[in-house]
Amino acid sequence: MSTGLRHDDYSDIGEHSSPRLALVQQLGEHDTVKGLYSEAFRAPSRIETSSNSLVNLKNPDLKPETAKTTELIWLHLLDTGMVSTTLFDSQIKDAITSIAVGQTQRQPVNSELAVAGLELEWQNHWRDNWQSRIAFTHIFDPVGDIHTQSSNLFGSSLSYENQGWTATLLANFQSNMVDPNEQVAPIGTTETTDFGGHTIYGAHLAYRVMPELECYFNADNLFDKQYRSPAFTPNNYEGAAGTGRTLMVGVRWSIN
Repeated sequence: MSTGLRHDDYSDIGEHSSPRLALVQQLGEHDTVKGLYSEAFRAPSRIETSSNSLVNLKNPDLKPETAKTTELIWLHLLDTGMVSTTLFDSQIKDAITSIAVGQTQRQPVNSELAVAGLELEWQNHWRDNWQSRIAFTHIFDPVGDIHTQSSNLFGSSLSYENQGWTATLLANFQSNMVDPNEQVAPIGTTETTDFGGHTIYGAHLAYRVMPELECYFNADNLFDKQYRSPAFTPNNYEGAAGTGRTLMVGVRWSIN
């Protein structure tokens, strides 16, 4: 068992203590069960309480938000890898979210949110040079109604390492998102836009010239997938365009 405690003290907000607790039980040679509990605290920022803009309105009455998270984890070791299953539940009191104010602005407010889900992960080493990873997340209880997130997420990667070279292919899928928004008058009439699911591919290539020097190449959204996600402003029911193909070349120097 391990425990921890964090204490936050703000002159204008107040103070809060956030405990952490971890219980770990070994079940034989290959299996481990973990029970985790943690709390988190976030004070509202000055932008949220004191600043107005074209898209945001201040709210000087915001309260700090506190989150309580419980996780149950099962870990099973394989001959060349591992499998893990995680059940999680988070309850957020006075969560700082935003509501539509008119057709173009939002204002931060406090609300009660909860999210619960299941995560599955499998990692495996193939021979001496290959490694793969597959992860899946399903959300049972979505986080609120504003900009509803995807209920299913899937990620995978395949990596090869040999004589200083590292090459990785990645794929990330997220299911559809349903966005409440303001499409027609009168203000306050809520409609929805369904943004379909999409898969984004990426690649990473690196070569370690010497222990301190590495050259690398990254490609995000490798096939320039066109997709849209919920926009911030309430009256934008068409959504915001996703980031297109991004290429990056660089050198990384580390000092030990």
